[in-house]
Amino acid sequence: MNRSFYNGVGGTKAHQFAIDTWANNIANISTSGFKANIPQFAELFSTKVAQINNQAAPVASDAGNGVRANSSAISMKTGSIMPTDRELDVALGGEGWFGVMSSDGEAAHFTRNGSLMYNRDGDIVNADGGYMLGTLTNELKEGVLKEMVRYIPLSGVDTQEPLKLPQDLRIAPVPTRKVTIHGNLGAEGQPASFNTNIFARNGDVNVLKLRIEKTSEEPNKSLWNMYASIENKEGKKIFEAPPAPIVFGSNGAVESFQIPVIKNGDETIELSIGEGFSGLVTLGGNLIDKSILADGVPSGKLTKYHFNRDGHIIAAFDNGRESAVGKLAVYHFANDQGLEKLGDNRFSATANSGAPLFYKNAAGENILGTDLIPYALELSNTSAAQALTELIMLQKAFDANAKAISTSDQLIQQALKMV
Repeated sequence: MNRSFYNGVGGTKAHQFAIDTWANNIANISTSGFKANIPQFAELFSTKVAQINNQAAPVASDAGNGVRANSSAISMKTGSIMPTDRELDVALGGEGWFGVMSSDGEAAHFTRNGSLMYNRDGDIVNADGGYMLGTLTNELKEGVLKEMVRYIPLSGVDTQEPLKLPQDLRIAPVPTRKVTIHGNLGAEGQPASFNTNIFARNGDVNVLKLRIEKTSEEPNKSLWNMYASIENKEGKKIFEAPPAPIVFGSNGAVESFQIPVIKNGDETIELSIGEGFSGLVTLGGNLIDKSILADGVPSGKLTKYHFNRDGHIIAAFDNGRESAVGKLAVYHFANDQGLEKLGDNRFSATANSGAPLFYKNAAGENILGTDLIPYALELSNTSAAQALTELIMLQKAFDANAKAISTSDQLIQQALKMV
């Protein structure tokens, strides 16, 4: 009688633990990056039933003494991916964890929740104000991105740093180094003008003006001059080159060109008029069909940050350019089940989980080990159908154990009356 009573008590306690666990899973069914807990049980010690004449029986003869809650294992199944329209939302497409430095800088935690935002200083943080950990490019200097960056290698596990990104970031201009013109100047000798914006290293946007005029006609060739000058945005001339002679043959193609030296600040611009019939020509009538193309890019101001699938933080600028400025770190563990839950979707490393580590490729370089999904969040991996089914089963088991306690109590009362 006593054994059945204790079995019932242990059963109700164990199943109450399981009900609490699944109720918590259901409560977090809409929590981004939440990992469900799976309750697990273990048998209490058993008592061996005495054998007749102390002879071994052909089968085990034990009587159980109840059940206990053994553990609450973390389900590492990846949750569903929900697309969003926020540039700072990012989901892990496979295994791994984001690293987060607490706002006080005291400890690093790990999470699957990629719902990020800006704090008052413009840094990228999670909902708790913790800084996301990763690797920053070396090209960021005092709010200016010196060079465009396409790929950032992930540094070591112990060298990851909070991704504090400036909100007033600017990108240095790419100065104009080459200008190409082509077109049909016509055979009648009408003057032609070519104008285009050019970019100086210091960020100035100037205007390059080219004027081509016919000077004379000789047997089987025509002579022209090119006049090159540069004006600033106020229209003031800041450079002028000597006239550069161009000789066209009788077929209308360029025979010779004395290339002018054009200085845009400290940069020398290479001027090209093409070769043969692919550049400047003097063909037929008065038709003038001309174009000018200059390289270089003006300075740009940051418009937004967003992520790509390689984990890079991409800075977009108002001059149309984009550059990587940082890379999110994705951590892995020898035993994810050994991580300790801290609440708020945060986990910490323990002796059972092992220290955080990075995966490596064949060349020994640190890699993420999974794809990142920008403009998306990982939902809770709790299955509503499974959770509700488990609750129904656990409720029935709880009621049955409670009934066992009640029955055992009645038997004890009857036994006491018989004494």
